[in-house]
Amino acid sequence: MAQQPKGLLMVWTDIPAEVEYEFNEWYNRDHVRERILGVPGFIRGRRFVSDSSSPKYLATYEAECIAVLTSEPYRAIVRDPDAPSRKFIPRFEHTIKGICDITAEAGEAEGAALGVLPLTRSPGREPELRQRIADALIPELMRKHGVVAARYAEKNPAALAAGTAEHLRPTDKYIDAVLMIEAVCREDLAAALQLVAREALAAHGAEPQGEARRLSVIYTLHVPPRRAGATT
Repeated sequence: MAQQPKGLLMVWTDIPAEVEYEFNEWYNRDHVRERILGVPGFIRGRRFVSDSSSPKYLATYEAECIAVLTSEPYRAIVRDPDAPSRKFIPRFEHTIKGICDITAEAGEAEGAALGVLPLTRSPGREPELRQRIADALIPELMRKHGVVAARYAEKNPAALAAGTAEHLRPTDKYIDAVLMIEAVCREDLAAALQLVAREALAAHGAEPQGEARRLSVIYTLHVPPRRAGATT
């Protein structure tokens, strides 16, 4: 039996300046921890910040499989958020989310710089694009100086439909697919992004949504080793 792909939840948002300091403290001390340490099946939570693009903040949550994002423990904290969540989540602005399967990836390390390129796929050409990214683009990226990880994730329609109505902001926008590249520094990330040609992606059924965003990591939380495999 083929192994299930890992699940990925992305939350990309701006926040009003008057609550930004409190927002970051809450996100780091409470919000990510509640999910990674409190919901079986989550693996890693990370936060990134951009100094030049909007939305400014990106949070990513990796899970053993997409089922974690529709599990009752996760849905329970979404349906009944605590008081700090009810304070901050409605203040999110320009929010873009992803509920995805990670369908291609390489690299176990974590970089200091992250490049994120949202994509819109041509209907019916999803397998072609996935194979091109997995077999050609990601291996080429991993050969670049300073690149330590690369991932391609695709929207999971069933998980998206199951969870959207329960969130505090049901009108959030959602990405279709996304390419993520990690490097040890911004200079190496910039060089790697030059390999991601819009024309080549278009030839295999993908339309990039703007330019790749460049962010820096500000927070990472891994599930403790004793929790690994909790959903199996």
